[in-house]
Amino acid sequence: MWKIQPDLGLPFPIVSMLYTFIIFPCTVILYLSRYPKSVKNQVLHNMKWITIYMGLEWLGSLCSRIIYDHGWNLGWSFLFVLTMFPMLRLHYKRPLLAYLLSIIFIAFLLYKFEVPWKVTMENRLFIGGIVSV
Repeated sequence: MWKIQPDLGLPFPIVSMLYTFIIFPCTVILYLSRYPKSVKNQVLHNMKWITIYMGLEWLGSLCSRIIYDHGWNLGWSFLFVLTMFPMLRLHYKRPLLAYLLSIIFIAFLLYKFEVPWKVTMENRLFIGGIVSV
């Protein structure tokens, strides 16, 4: 749905692997390790992480480092991130329910954005969801 344009002279597969194996897992660890007990603080915790992710994506799109495809845009990213962080917590607490809900959500997104299934050279380089198909 979106693609990161590499900079600093790093090739796309390296940038993709950095996000997939370092940045995203570190985000999950930080998000879950500091998850508060009170509902009020949970809401604030989620808002903080959603704001961080959306702020970084907004900056990335302003600097042409994130390119959207198939009708995806910053608004859809906001809805995705709004869902993603609570799903991370749900997966930690009730993984089977999180998998079921994720399958439904992914099916909706694939249908809504008419993501093609045809294999091309670009999506052979696909690693971990960073480049659009």
